[in-house]
Amino acid sequence: MKAIIAIAVFAAGFALPLFGSAGIKCRLATVDEGRALITADDGYVKRLTPTDLRLRMGREGATVADYKAFAADQVLPFSAWEAQTVSNAFDRVAGRLASAGFKNPLTNDVLIVMTTMREEFGAGGYTRGSTIYIGSKLIYQHHMMLDVILAHELFHVLSRQSPEFRRKMYSAIGFTICDEPGFSPEVREHIVSNPDVERYDCKGVFTIDGKPTEATVVLYLPDIKTPPKRFFRKIRAGIVPVSQPDRVLMAEDVPDFRDVVGRNTDYVFGAEECLADNFSYAVTMLGTPDAISSMKSPEILRRIISALKSDAEAVKKSK
Repeated sequence: MKAIIAIAVFAAGFALPLFGSAGIKCRLATVDEGRALITADDGYVKRLTPTDLRLRMGREGATVADYKAFAADQVLPFSAWEAQTVSNAFDRVAGRLASAGFKNPLTNDVLIVMTTMREEFGAGGYTRGSTIYIGSKLIYQHHMMLDVILAHELFHVLSRQSPEFRRKMYSAIGFTICDEPGFSPEVREHIVSNPDVERYDCKGVFTIDGKPTEATVVLYLPDIKTPPKRFFRKIRAGIVPVSQPDRVLMAEDVPDFRDVVGRNTDYVFGAEECLADNFSYAVTMLGTPDAISSMKSPEILRRIISALKSDAEAVKKSK
C-alpha cells in the first residue's frame, strides 16, 4: 500500500524530500519537473545539429521540436522502491566524498530525473546543468553499478558548476583549461553533441608528428551517415591540435595517447568523460588501496583522491 500511495504522489507533481551528505543535497524530480527540464532551451538543445537529431531520432529531417516531444515522453515517475534505491546510492557516493573531506562547491541542489534513456542511445545516465538523468534499467542493476554511474554523473555537475574543481580534476591527467579551438566547419560537422560536455575548452600535450603538441580530444564520428544503431561502435576519440583546428587525428595515430589519458577506462572521448570515469572509480574505491593499486593507471586515481582531500587540508590550515 505504501508503494502504491508513493507512486501516486510522485506522479502527481509534489516535491520530494532532499537527501545526501558532504553538503551535497539532492532531490528526485517529479514527472512534470523532469519534462520541463528535458525540453528546456538550454545550451545542449541549442547545440544539437542535424546529425545529432538524426542519430537520436533515427530519421532524416528531425527537428528540435521533434526531439523535445520525444524526450519528454521518456520521463518516468519514481516508484517508492526506485526512489529509496536511488537516494541510498546517492547517500553512499556523497558519504564517500565526505570521508575524504571533500568540500561541496555547489550552491544549488542536484536534481535527478529518471527516463527510459531512449532519448540518449540507451545510456546509463547523463547530465544537463545541475540535473542528473538516469536510466530506469540502471536502478535494477547491482548497487555498485548505480553508485559508479551516479558518481560519474555527479562529476559532470561539479565540473560544470565549479571551475576550481574542474581545474584540479583535469590536472590529474595533465590537462589545462583553455579557449575552445576554432574548429573548422568540416571538423565541427563530425563532432557529436554530448550533454555532459558543453565545450572542448581544455588541452593536453600529445606527441604529434614527433613533437609535443597541445591538443584537445573530441567525440568524433568519422562517417556522419552512420546508422543510429551503430553509433556507439563507430564513435572515436578525435585529437585536434589547438594550433590546427581543421585537423583531426585518431587515437591510434598518437603514440602516447594512452600515456596521457591513462588506461583505466575506454571512455576517452574527451578529457571530461575520461575523468568522470576515473573520478567514479576513485570515489567508489576510497579506503581500498589494494583495489586502486590493481587498476592499470592507479596514479590517476591517487591524484584525484589527493585533490579531494586537499579541500579538507585547506580548511584545517585556515583554522
